[in-house]
Amino acid sequence: MQLRQEASAVSDAPVPAERRRDLLNQLTIIGWLSLGGFFGLMLYQVDRVRSIDGSRFAGVWEQRIEVLSFLVLPPNIVVLVPPALIAITAAYLADADAPPAIAPLLRVTGGIATILIVIGAVSIVTLLFDDSASGDAGSVFLRIGGMLVAYAIAKGCRSVDALRGLR
Repeated sequence: MQLRQEASAVSDAPVPAERRRDLLNQLTIIGWLSLGGFFGLMLYQVDRVRSIDGSRFAGVWEQRIEVLSFLVLPPNIVVLVPPALIAITAAYLADADAPPAIAPLLRVTGGIATILIVIGAVSIVTLLFDDSASGDAGSVFLRIGGMLVAYAIAKGCRSVDALRGLR
């Protein structure tokens, strides 16, 4: 019983400003590093898009859109979730003397999520008008699932940005 009271007293104590700022700095660094993981995946996909030269089955642009839309698939877009959660948490905990890199982290993450929604929508339209077997319902549903994750990320980033008014 006494141990529980001591733990409660420790957790209720305010965090000193210096430790809080250090935590925000560390969260910001971790957020940018984890966002780098998504940048690596994105650059890999862009390199694959550049290497497409067309085939007899589909036009160059349809193939490029399909390859780029792999970023929107749920297994790939989850790579964007950790930096989004870290950015949202850091921005929510931030106060007037917050590290300046928090706001760009939050906005870049939200912006990437918004771009992925557009890529997913274009991909779905392309799939719906595609005559080949790749335009099946499963491909469309996978992209819709990824777009929903991207929307959740973008909505979370925008909400915290509006709530905290970071500069």
